[in-house]
Amino acid sequence: MKGLLKNIVGAVAPTLGSAMGGPLGNMAMGKIAEVLGVSNDQKSVQQAIQNATPEQMLELKKQNKSLKCK
Repeated sequence: MKGLLKNIVGAVAPTLGSAMGGPLGNMAMGKIAEVLGVSNDQKSVQQAIQNATPEQMLELKKQNKSLKCK
């Protein structure tokens, strides 16, 4: 399940998706959960990703770019 979530996020926000599999995983999930307006747990984030609006997906891309710049 986590691999599927990582792949979905990675398609939209590759840096966030990559971070999910490493030591920055909790930070990445927290950022994604914040953007999607859900609690920071895998099930909630996965469900929210599948039902994300175009605006939320755009915000994920912005967060991805922000993470890359740090």
